[in-house]
Amino acid sequence: MSAEVRDTDAAHAPVLARLKCMANNDLPLVFWDKAREPGETALDAGIRLLADPAERADMRVCLRDGQVVGLAQSFLSPEPPAPSLPELAPLGRLKARIVGHLYLDTIAVLPAARRTGAATALLRDCLARAGAVGAPAVSLLVLGQNHGARATYERFGFAEAARAALQPEHWPIPPQDIVLMTRPLDP
Repeated sequence: MSAEVRDTDAAHAPVLARLKCMANNDLPLVFWDKAREPGETALDAGIRLLADPAERADMRVCLRDGQVVGLAQSFLSPEPPAPSLPELAPLGRLKARIVGHLYLDTIAVLPAARRTGAATALLRDCLARAGAVGAPAVSLLVLGQNHGARATYERFGFAEAARAALQPEHWPIPPQDIVLMTRPLDP
């Protein structure tokens, strides 16, 4: 069955939270932990927050057989705010280079749905959305050690534009480079 890409709805919140954590090495849990209500886990808080349409406004999902198998979150990149955690400062410096680009903040596919065209469908949808909003390019950040994702992005015309050292303290990944990849859109 072919992949269908569409907007999200509140019923998708549990799988959206899982996909956001997968794509971002559990970093969302650090922020969701600060939004917990009594009796909630950080993941529960994330699910609650993602049930709000405003939190999902820039998200698209890939469905197979009516089930969410992938997520892409993209938006026009604004001036980056001051980082909420000091170790995120390198991300802010990279994001400052792409103001006005469509920024692909998150793309993730459930392990059981990988190599089924879900990521391809989400990337194509993101590129089409970028063209529709008049963005000059699509940009994303990827961990330097994520060779599989980088190869996928390169197949779609993304190229490394810059990189910075990442020294995470609040989530479980080793120190490594974060790579800014950009794909200009055809005029």
